Amino acid sequence: MHVRPRRFPSPRELVLRAGPLAAICVLCATTPADTPQLLAMLADWASVVVAALPYVVLGTLTAMTLRRFHARGHLAVCMLAICNPGCDCALNGFADALSHADPSLAGFVLTFAAIASPVSLAVTYAALGPHMTVIRLFGAAVAAALTALAWRVMPTRAMQGHHACDVAADPPHVLATALVGVLCAAAAAAAGKQLLPPQFFLHVSAAAIAATGALLSPCSTADPFMAASLLRDARDQAAFVVAAQGASVRQILLLGRSFGVARSIVATLSCAIACAAAVCVA
Repeated sequence: MHVRPRRFPSPRELVLRAGPLAAICVLCATTPADTPQLLAMLADWASVVVAALPYVVLGTLTAMTLRRFHARGHLAVCMLAICNPGCDCALNGFADALSHADPSLAGFVLTFAAIASPVSLAVTYAALGPHMTVIRLFGAAVAAALTALAWRVMPTRAMQGHHACDVAADPPHVLATALVGVLCAAAAAAAGKQLLPPQFFLHVSAAAIAATGALLSPCSTADPFMAASLLRDARDQAAFVVAAQGASVRQILLLGRSFGVARSIVATLSCAIACAAAVCVA
């Protein structure tokens, strides 16, 4: 008798199954004294999700529309992703549209667009000045170039995301998968914001600040203001704004979902090198 192999659940299915159980465990572990902090964490989580939702929807619909009219070329998708006027949450749709493009091109576009979108550069200029804006642009270029180079030499089998088969995903599936990534990133950011002590940034290295920025995963329009209010040293600010987008929870899940875990790890390591380069320049 033929036995069908058991299919391993997708990341979305794992989150949908484990999410309610994790919420029940958290509620059972809390006491009445923890209620204000728990409510504040829930409010932070909801605010991130609500703010990201319009960009995720618009980015997905725009990218899938472009892919429908440009079935054999991805130039329009690449240009719009880099010049995307909104939040970097819109890259979820563009990642799906570029999942069958040349890996090095997709890696360069998605990495550069995450760190140095037009709106993030404008806000960085307003909050941190022209010097930090140039450093952010430099860090984005280094991270994108290293990612593209590494993805080009990686074997094709390293791309094992949910687009491994050559079947176009439908918009509801793409939106649902993208929203799961946003929900996870929002949960990590809300937990980090509540658990980090107020004086944390005064006693840690630039590497720890970069890791914290990646965990908090602030929006690209918010990370310059966070860097300006929490950090005083230019090197710490450079590490924070580059890692907050290029190595964020949101970006790691996005790349892993569309291009495989191996490529996502390589892109994160490339961003770490770019953070070090940005700190040296700063």
